[in-house]
Amino acid sequence: MTEQHAAADTKEHTADLNAGEHTADYAPPSVTDGNVMEVIENGIRRIESGEGGALIDLSGTSDSDSTIICALVEWIAAARRQNKPLTFRTPPPRLNALLDLYQMREVIAPFCK
Repeated sequence: MTEQHAAADTKEHTADLNAGEHTADYAPPSVTDGNVMEVIENGIRRIESGEGGALIDLSGTSDSDSTIICALVEWIAAARRQNKPLTFRTPPPRLNALLDLYQMREVIAPFCK
């Protein structure tokens, strides 16, 4: 996937999501070696620019590889730096397997809704 295509996909995906009470601040595409830095940067920008907490919808990340763990950790760090609450909505089933594999469940799970 090209960077331009990934960016367009992300914008489209973000615009369509709604959690009922709160629209997602960011909805990344699947995270891979090829786009992880761009996805991290986009997420951090959304965390830093939003007022109050940030809601990141993970429903579009079902084909992500292990680099998604890196993105999640970076977003948590960015939210802590900004002193903002962070929530990950609709984590895909594959993420649970990755969290167990890399022993990251205790770090990431408290942010999942």
